[in-house]
Amino acid sequence: MDEKLFATIRALKAALLQESADVSDIDGTVYKWQLLIMLVLGITDAFPKKKSLVKPLKHAIDDYRARRGEFGEVIRLLLLVIPEVFIGVPRSRVKNLAKVIAESEAPQVYTFPKKLYQILKSQKRILIAITGAPQEVAEPFCAKLGFDFVIGADYKVNSKGMYTGEYDISSGIAKGLIMDTLANECGLKWDKSIGLGDSEADIPIFDRVGWPIAVNPNTSLIAHIRSHTEKPIAFVRDGQKSGVQIFLPTEQGYFIETRSIHILPIGVAEKLGEIPGICSSL
Repeated sequence: MDEKLFATIRALKAALLQESADVSDIDGTVYKWQLLIMLVLGITDAFPKKKSLVKPLKHAIDDYRARRGEFGEVIRLLLLVIPEVFIGVPRSRVKNLAKVIAESEAPQVYTFPKKLYQILKSQKRILIAITGAPQEVAEPFCAKLGFDFVIGADYKVNSKGMYTGEYDISSGIAKGLIMDTLANECGLKWDKSIGLGDSEADIPIFDRVGWPIAVNPNTSLIAHIRSHTEKPIAFVRDGQKSGVQIFLPTEQGYFIETRSIHILPIGVAEKLGEIPGICSSL
């Protein structure tokens, strides 16, 4: 990851016109599924000899969607099959698959982050994705949403461009370290930044930014938000049917519905306009 991170630093230094940049996780924050899962299944579809590797994973996904199983079991099986699924596959083929996945998944982005990203780009703010999704699929996906830089997981290839089965997912579990490195090398000041995430892995983002927002947070992150009210983390519930609702935690650990003007810089909040479901009376 170091090589990719330092390449990002060099490009960021050249592009940076202000002291802040906004940061976002992708999987779960932007849309409800996982780019890595889509890529793994896409590889096994393209290489039929590998299909047997993901049978248990597919069963776990079916159980999760039918509410018979936990998502943790899906992730456990996913991590088990990654080396064998990737090994011996040419990166060029995976990049082509990733473009197709990006095309199919981009329309499923949640309303709130999609609208927010559009506003940030219209205001020429720098937008950085820090994600545990493979760089190969994260880049084309994020390009469709207007991100300037993407720091994703590194899946190793040999001198012939074939995956070795080794990978580095530091981008998904060391987000605080990445942000500190970007701040030190590029002079970024995160206190003026917006940060989006959905799980406890994104707490380092929330700890550093001035405007932390959890989109459809998991249960562990909700518990963190309830118990850390000294620096309130906004809670956005975003769904296709229910629209968008915004909440802030009280000192007692309850959530109170609020408006976007209370969780975003005023110049950004006033541009959100009328998103279905957003409270306008408080």
